[in-house]
Amino acid sequence: VWMTVVYAAVASSLHTALLRPWGYLPSIRQALQSLSSSPRHEDNYLYACTAPDDRILISGPTPFAVAYNTQRGMAGGHLYWSSSWASDPVYAARSLSLLQRQSVPFAVSSGGRALDQFNHYPAIQEYLQSGYVEVPGTGGTILVDAKRPPTRRFGPGNWPCFR
Repeated sequence: VWMTVVYAAVASSLHTALLRPWGYLPSIRQALQSLSSSPRHEDNYLYACTAPDDRILISGPTPFAVAYNTQRGMAGGHLYWSSSWASDPVYAARSLSLLQRQSVPFAVSSGGRALDQFNHYPAIQEYLQSGYVEVPGTGGTILVDAKRPPTRRFGPGNWPCFR
C-alpha cells in the first residue's frame, strides 16, 4: 500500500513547477529587474522639489530608504532620531544648531507623524512646530518649511515645491 502512495506522489509531482525550475525564469527576471531599478526622479516629490544642496530631516524606522530615494543629504547630523540617539542636551543642541544653519525644506518620517519622532528632542520638536507645517494629505509624515516660499506646485495634491 505504501508503495502505491509513494508512486502516486512521485508521479503527480513530475508535472509541478517544483521539478521544472526553468519555468520560474521569466518571473525571476521580472522581479530582479523591478527590485534593481530606481524610481523615476520626476515622480519622486522630495527629489523633484529640492535642490541638490538641500538637506532633508529624516526620521522613522527606515530612514535610509528616504535618503537613498531622494539622493539628498541628511539634516541635523544623523538619522537615528526615533531611537533617541544623541538626545542628551549637549548633542541635541548641536543638532539643533546644525539644523538652523542648513537648508532644510522638508522634515520626513518613514513611519508615523514626523513631529512624534522628536519626543526625546524637545528643542528640535519646538523648532519644527514653530517653523514647519504638515503637507496636506500626508498624515503628518511630511512637514514643509513654512517660512520658505514655494517656487512651484507638485502633483495632484498641489504640494509646495522649492526647485
